[in-house]
Amino acid sequence: MRGPYVNEDYSEVLLPVTEYTFNAARHEAASWAQEFIDTWGRSRYTGKRTTTLHDHADWEECTVCPPEVAWCFDVYEGTPKWR
Repeated sequence: MRGPYVNEDYSEVLLPVTEYTFNAARHEAASWAQEFIDTWGRSRYTGKRTTTLHDHADWEECTVCPPEVAWCFDVYEGTPKWR
């Protein structure tokens, strides 16, 4: 499977709709957030977006990768839920 993709400041996780069901994408985004933001990493679904996803290092100059629809998740540091 392709992905997950992240934006430049690592605040979003993007997963291609053609590769992931919504539940699989939600799980992958949550796993990525927990790995990236040590203990309290969380992800929040923000919707679908048509964007360009790159699998190569020279993505800034790329003009050949086509736009595609992706599930989008914000990544943030959550807080513990104490009872």
